[in-house]
Amino acid sequence: MERAGTGDGFGNGAPGVRGLPGCLKCGPVELQPVFDGEITNFYCDLCGSCWHFESGYVVPVHPETCPGCQLEEVCRERVHA
Repeated sequence: MERAGTGDGFGNGAPGVRGLPGCLKCGPVELQPVFDGEITNFYCDLCGSCWHFESGYVVPVHPETCPGCQLEEVCRERVHA
């Protein structure tokens, strides 16, 4: 797990959805919320990564852990490419 960054300490955080720090691979980009029926994760349109943010930590989400997500097929294709 990695600790999610929140900015420079002066209120100048990276732009993102709902105050999230953005994609750990692409930087401060807008992430799309996706729901798998149980939890909400955040998808990066640029690199195809999906992330889960909780309690100040961020973890990558593997497609096999979220059946029912509207982007499940897109994620599976990315992993098997």
